Amino acid sequence: SHAADSQSDSSRRSSAALESMRRRTLELCGADARAWTCVFTGGATSSLQLIARCFFPPRCSSRHRLLLTRSNHTSAVGLREIVLGRGGALQVMDEDLQRELLYTCGDGDGAGEGGE
Repeated sequence: SHAADSQSDSSRRSSAALESMRRRTLELCGADARAWTCVFTGGATSSLQLIARCFFPPRCSSRHRLLLTRSNHTSAVGLREIVLGRGGALQVMDEDLQRELLYTCGDGDGAGEGGE
């Protein structure tokens, strides 16, 4: 029927647009599509939960550790539950470690601490 064909065409156009956005996102990040996958989620919470489930397998050990800052987006609460529920460990960074990581992983000028 015409309605079924229309839905099918709409579905194909949506799928093509999504694949194009994935390709463009990978290109923007300089990532090879043969090695990387771009996944779109509904928001911060679902993104963080997906990451936690990938990096913290069921029945993981305390060697699997989630490192969080003292102040987090509310989405991080769900991460804690996943990690601890699967046997992983949780570590909250103190301000000194947080500063050290920002300095080490950044360009060394402290810009990661709110600078320009």
